[in-house]
Amino acid sequence: MKRSLVALLLSALIFPGLGQLYNRDLKKGLCLILLATAGVTVIFLGGLILLNYEYAALYPTPLTRALFQEMVMRILQHPLILGAISLFLGVWVYSVLDASRTPRRLSAKE
Repeated sequence: MKRSLVALLLSALIFPGLGQLYNRDLKKGLCLILLATAGVTVIFLGGLILLNYEYAALYPTPLTRALFQEMVMRILQHPLILGAISLFLGVWVYSVLDASRTPRRLSAKE
């Protein structure tokens, strides 16, 4: 029970895939870490690139708080960002659920 709780907390609170590594499931843990990292990278880098394009189109206009909020809302609705957020959340939920179940499956086999 303690092992599944630690694995669940690692995947839920630190980063997806760490619970699988704690459970000694290296392939699955590394795949989940790579997928989650790809999702986070696309969110941040894609968001910065889209923010640059949004502001470049409006360049002579001074950047106000209201304009920045409007640009961020448009960026969050972009399919690239929505897909990356969906990927990260899906990997995170799967990682948490799998990390908590794996020790129980392993102890049942023994």
